[in-house]
Amino acid sequence: MPFSKPDFLPKLLEFLSNANIENKELKNIMPDIFTKRDFNKLIMLNLSNLGIARLVIKTQDCLKLELLKDNYHISDNLELDININQLKNPSNSLLDILKIYHPKSDFKELNIYQNDKFNKKIIFIITNEIPKIFKEFYKKYPYKNYGLGSFSQYNYYDNVKESKWHYFTILSPFSAQTIKINFLINEKKFLDKEQINDFIVNLNENE
Repeated sequence: MPFSKPDFLPKLLEFLSNANIENKELKNIMPDIFTKRDFNKLIMLNLSNLGIARLVIKTQDCLKLELLKDNYHISDNLELDININQLKNPSNSLLDILKIYHPKSDFKELNIYQNDKFNKKIIFIITNEIPKIFKEFYKKYPYKNYGLGSFSQYNYYDNVKESKWHYFTILSPFSAQTIKINFLINEKKFLDKEQINDFIVNLNENE
């Protein structure tokens, strides 16, 4: 049985990555909870325990993935490491929306074709700047290629349907260059391999 991922961590990471946050806000909040030293230790401990962030895509259908140069046909459980340079850039109209709220981030999309249902676009928001509070820790972090932190849902532009596409928008770990994705078609094979830092997207919901 895996340990539960701390519920506060994705929200805290998103909060700390906000370009508009000012240091004085942190200074005002933290003393009411714990000392700065305790805060740093708590965050570093949780990040160390999380390990590699993994996106789990859950479905009951065979899938086709569309990358820049390759296509994958998936009919059983499969885990892939996908370099972000293999992913396409979102459309300009979507980029214009996302850049308003994340002007310093990169954006990539993964196109997934799912039988006769809505096709899926997973939009990754990748913040390349490591927050100051994590920089010392990041120097020794063993999984830099997969980014620091967790995947989390981006509520502003998530679960949106347009034309033939159904969008899922996800905040990626800081400075991620490789996305680890587990495609879960046969759930019975997956139960013993669940990891702390899994984030699950269920493609069959809300059809």
